[in-house]
Amino acid sequence: MKRILVTGGFGRVGSHLIPMLLADGYQVRVTSRSDHPDAPFRMEIEVVTGNIADPETVKKALKDVDVVCHLAALFPPLFFDEAQIIEANVMGTFQLLQEIKNRGGIEKLVFASTDATYATGPSLDPYDAPLVEDRELWPINVYGITKVVNEESIKKYGRLFDIPYVILRFFWSMVPNEMVGLMFEAQNYMDSILEEDKKDLNPTDIVAPLLENGEPFYDHITDVRDIARSVYLALVKDEIVNETFNIAAPDRLDYSKESPKVAKALGRPFRAVRCQGLYNYEADIKKAKTLLGYDPKYTMTRMLEEALK
Repeated sequence: MKRILVTGGFGRVGSHLIPMLLADGYQVRVTSRSDHPDAPFRMEIEVVTGNIADPETVKKALKDVDVVCHLAALFPPLFFDEAQIIEANVMGTFQLLQEIKNRGGIEKLVFASTDATYATGPSLDPYDAPLVEDRELWPINVYGITKVVNEESIKKYGRLFDIPYVILRFFWSMVPNEMVGLMFEAQNYMDSILEEDKKDLNPTDIVAPLLENGEPFYDHITDVRDIARSVYLALVKDEIVNETFNIAAPDRLDYSKESPKVAKALGRPFRAVRCQGLYNYEADIKKAKTLLGYDPKYTMTRMLEEALK
């Protein structure tokens, strides 16, 4: 049976992916900055602790591996500065590609990318069409830039050194109970809310972010269980190589509709607020549905119902 390396395997995606792989009989090795002895699947996997940007850690992790799933990455803005993000995301991927090239024999590299490559939601300009995979990438933060650099590196190494790959661009990966604090509280929008709409607004108030002209704003939030399933499909479908896929929920989050429900359930004040730099966007996932067999199950309503319980 194949051995699969999952970098960052104790993260939110890996913790849902690994049980699927184990259930199908795959041997799983995980890289992590630290061990997680309490993980429910810990005794069934092999763990290599260390920094993915360290060549010796990567060499040890890749020994006798057939397939690589590269999930490890650092995210802004909490806990890590931009230099740490660049080192982990860019240098980590570079070390991984170098070792894959040197040892050869890897059947496939599956890479976790992001909608930050498109600069979704907060953006410099409106979007003129649904976001398809061959659209020009235009990130506006360091995290998005690192993912664009990694995508290009993977494609170049793939062509030059015959490394089959699949790139998956996740749109806002979340578990349901993260949604309330991250997507509905005013504190997450303070930098963009118009000054006249901030009056008497508390950080924990529930808001419905609007476009600057007052029109509703729609966002893509994707349940981590759907994302883990997409990664599983990319890993086990041998015929899918050298492709890039958008991975998103089956619908968009309508804040104007859902935010009042959240405020009522939590007993908090609610307000609709206009925001600078927000633009509506739509993720096109037809390619993932058609070629990869991606069939997302978790709608915004279903995620919110779980979260509010």
